[in-house]
Amino acid sequence: MKFNAGLLAILALVAFSCAPSSKELKTESFQYEDSTSYSYLKMYVELPVAKTEAEKSIREALLGVMDSQLAFICSYEGERRFPAFEGEADNAAVVAYYKENALSQLGKLSDEDAAERAKYFDGDFPGWGYEFSLRKLADTLGYVVFDNTDYVYSGGAHGGIIGRGSMTFDKKSGAQLLDFFKEGSTAAMQPILTKGLLSYFSEYDEGMDEENLKEHLMLWDSNEIPLPAWAPSPSADGLAFTYQQYEIASYADGMPNFTVAYEDLLPFLTDEAKALLIQ
Repeated sequence: MKFNAGLLAILALVAFSCAPSSKELKTESFQYEDSTSYSYLKMYVELPVAKTEAEKSIREALLGVMDSQLAFICSYEGERRFPAFEGEADNAAVVAYYKENALSQLGKLSDEDAAERAKYFDGDFPGWGYEFSLRKLADTLGYVVFDNTDYVYSGGAHGGIIGRGSMTFDKKSGAQLLDFFKEGSTAAMQPILTKGLLSYFSEYDEGMDEENLKEHLMLWDSNEIPLPAWAPSPSADGLAFTYQQYEIASYADGMPNFTVAYEDLLPFLTDEAKALLIQ
């Protein structure tokens, strides 16, 4: 499967995604899609129109996420592919810098892969792909939630989901909420995690119960279900938990996820999380 360079045009979509309310964090959205001979790149980026110091802090954190994902594109040993953006610029200029450099690196890497495959195989080769997504999920009086979930395929058996997941920011200070749960809460939260995972797996396996759940999961040397590596995502219904591919289950099991009501989590939430999330 080959992709022709420049086949897809830059959509250059720039639009305010929020209603014109001073209580909401105003953002700009940018959508981009292009390809090279053996790869394609898709991007959807939503960034704050930063005016206050808190908004600037949130924007800087999100720009850091974009750099950590795209400047290390398809790098499995922590190798930076191109320098971080430096200086002051508007959102459009920063996004343009990362999309141009990411596409260039993706094209270079996929071309090298295709040349190596051509030594042993005739015909077309699978093209590489990267889909970068950074978007706002929720916006309340106290906090705003962004999500970074990327899809990457580099010519193997299947692609994978990577990224930072959900990120919750205090709108007053601009600080990211990093500690949702009190230290040592995982053991006490086992009934909650078990119930949530059963709700996920029972949709696909009616025979799944608490007795065989842990046998189905990949818990390695521990019999304790861990909290997801990704931070939970706040919503009106509670905290949404999402496990990444291979984190506790096989690829075929997808990304186990479930939502837990705040009232069930109150004993385990940090004071900081309670103050921000429980209004």
